[in-house]
Amino acid sequence: MKKTKEAHGPRKAMIRSFLLAFVPMSLLILGLGLWSAQKLFEKNLAKAQSDQAAVLNTRTAIITEDIDNGLEKLLAILNDPNLMPALTVETLVTRKRLEESFVTLCLRNRGFDMVRWIDETGME
Repeated sequence: MKKTKEAHGPRKAMIRSFLLAFVPMSLLILGLGLWSAQKLFEKNLAKAQSDQAAVLNTRTAIITEDIDNGLEKLLAILNDPNLMPALTVETLVTRKRLEESFVTLCLRNRGFDMVRWIDETGME
């Protein structure tokens, strides 16, 4: 039996020295891999957030421009010199001037399909 113990002795020592070298190296490699994965994840997350912020800024600018254009057109309609006379007294002359204003409004704004005059009762 002594021979068996002696035969296993050098083998145990070899396994032990292997494990003493392998386990720390494996843990070091695993740690470096996890650290690399975390850095890559953080980089991709920052890029995704940056891309989303850019898209949001672009869409905000487009919406703001659309609102500004709409307000500009509304102010142009409100400042039309033919509007007030048509609101106060409707005659054939004021109605004709208002129609001309609507036509030029449509010509100036190609996005308008039509312009309607609706009174306080909802009638055109």
